[in-house]
Amino acid sequence: MPEIIGKHFFPIVEKMGITKNKTVKSFEEVLFLTGNIKYKYFKYKLQIVQNIINEYKPDLIYSEFCLAAILSAKINKIPVFCSYSFPVQPLFYKDGRFSKDVNKILKENEIKNVDSVLEIFQLADIKFVPSIYELEPINEPNIIYTGTFKHYENIESSNRNKKIILAYMGNGSISKSKLVNTLKEAFLNSGYIVYIAGKGLKKQNIDNLFIDTHFNFQELFPKTLAFINHGGQNSIMDAIMYGIPQIICPGKIFERKYNAEAISKINAGVCLSEKDFSGKKINELINLFISNNVYIDNINKLKNKLIKLNGLNKILEEINYKDNRHCT
Repeated sequence: MPEIIGKHFFPIVEKMGITKNKTVKSFEEVLFLTGNIKYKYFKYKLQIVQNIINEYKPDLIYSEFCLAAILSAKINKIPVFCSYSFPVQPLFYKDGRFSKDVNKILKENEIKNVDSVLEIFQLADIKFVPSIYELEPINEPNIIYTGTFKHYENIESSNRNKKIILAYMGNGSISKSKLVNTLKEAFLNSGYIVYIAGKGLKKQNIDNLFIDTHFNFQELFPKTLAFINHGGQNSIMDAIMYGIPQIICPGKIFERKYNAEAISKINAGVCLSEKDFSGKKINELINLFISNNVYIDNINKLKNKLIKLNGLNKILEEINYKDNRHCT
């Protein structure tokens, strides 16, 4: 994003708590709010990629949700592959107000105008989804599911002898004070060990509650009974791959809300609104996870399907295959 927005505007917005109250409906709106699709900045990004293409003469381009890279590849007639997800589909939510500046650039390059800037994803030769159909049922051409890009050891999924509760909330969901106070209400002096992590949290230990900006979750996940999180893609995938039921409070961010609802529908966890985020409710859910094996059973099914898709290796296989067929 433009430097002035990333370094100055967003930190102020976060401190004021505006991100918590702002409803963000689509990835297109994220691009607009961050200045990524303003005419001057989008053209600047496009030129950077063009310069790289001119200097290095790549055989293909892979775009991690970067629309300028996809467009540059098409302008230069280079095969292009990209990451993709259910909530960035143009049909998920689109608003024609956000496409004006990008359409000016498309016109300059003799490319058809779009109703939504997210339609630029459709220019990619293949769209890779780091998930499975059950979680992100996309019915479009040139979609390949890969499972998670991250490598995980195969870990047994069960609730036996697990006493750790992990909590991590990103910006834009519930406040840090509410998170800490609610988990105190739920677990203080209980038989559980509770780790609460988040940017801006003050390091402190309160009986069986440990609070800090971060912990080594990779060490804690195998011993974790439940993961309380904000519904970010990395968080939900970590929970599935480590066999952990989730309690998700997504706030008003479109992607997190979609992830939370998907996990809840498939009974791999539960989605909570901020209003329902209470110590009593969370304790009820922990007891439900312990008493009802359906959550662990469903998580195991998801995990096995994700593993079989082979992650990054699947991408390499498909790119090599497509490149050998002289994809354009």
